[in-house]
Amino acid sequence: VALHALDRARLQPSDTVWINGAGGIGGFLVAGAAARGCRTIITSDISSERLQLATSLGATHVLDATVDDIVAAVTETTAGGVDVAVEASGAPGTVATVITATRRGGRVLLVGLPKQPPMVDTADIAFRELDLIGTVAHICDRNIPQALDILRATPSLIGAADRVVDLDSLVEDGLVPLCEGAVTGKVLVDVTAKS
Repeated sequence: VALHALDRARLQPSDTVWINGAGGIGGFLVAGAAARGCRTIITSDISSERLQLATSLGATHVLDATVDDIVAAVTETTAGGVDVAVEASGAPGTVATVITATRRGGRVLLVGLPKQPPMVDTADIAFRELDLIGTVAHICDRNIPQALDILRATPSLIGAADRVVDLDSLVEDGLVPLCEGAVTGKVLVDVTAKS
């Protein structure tokens, strides 16, 4: 999913990128941007553990997303705004935030899925000629081989997984904690394990 998203954003090594949200997919976005050679990868999250993981995956700057003015922190880091802003948290209000921190003519990639439809200033998008890009899936024959190569080269990516559960305990140990908001990364299912 993350690699397809970066393809959709037309991410280039010369781009400055801000990834807001360093959970399961956000971690893979960081690793994917690093694998593509991006020299400036800013990552923000509310979790210090996720930010530590993001650093190990290739983030060059990490920011606490709870700071009073995250936009100012991002634009100071990039001298005016990022080329590509990625909203990967799905948190309320963050779509407008990443749009604000994107330079004129930049690209905004929407990966996180908010529970409520976000309010955005479409005039700002038009006047600053921003590209607003959505993404939701992956292309198996292209993205899975790339993902496996990145996983081999970046063993710390396993830290983006919150837990590994066997198929027999998927509901109790995987889906229930996910629904309760007790999962901070991806839930991986080992279909070969026996309870």
